Amino acid sequence: MKILLIAVQLFLATTIFCQTNSNDLLGVWLNESGNGKVEFYQVGDQFFGKIIWINPKENPTENLTDLKNPNPKLRGRPVQNMEVISHLTFEENEWVRGSAYSQERGEYFKCKNWLTSSRELKVRGYVGWFYQTETWEKVF
Repeated sequence: MKILLIAVQLFLATTIFCQTNSNDLLGVWLNESGNGKVEFYQVGDQFFGKIIWINPKENPTENLTDLKNPNPKLRGRPVQNMEVISHLTFEENEWVRGSAYSQERGEYFKCKNWLTSSRELKVRGYVGWFYQTETWEKVF
């Protein structure tokens, strides 16, 4: 009986301390390749992310634009401050039902994010049954 009681207490303590607050996403995150930083912000009950820094060593052009956008009218827009993650909602410790845009590929994806620690974010993009997950590090 003591073992069961200890196991229940450990489970409850882990559950309580592992709760994620919706605001934990807010801030600046370095992407997995280290060539860009995305700032997450909240508008109402939705979360968005925009590019705030691009590594100049990998992108020597100062005025980098969205050349691969499927919409020709948007190909001249600057990548700096471009929204790349949008309309995430917070549910059950995850930010879900959003979309992500890859300016490198000119493609949109369904997206969800979740924290594995206070400084590590998983960012997953979906196309149908296929997905890719990156690990981002919190900068501030």
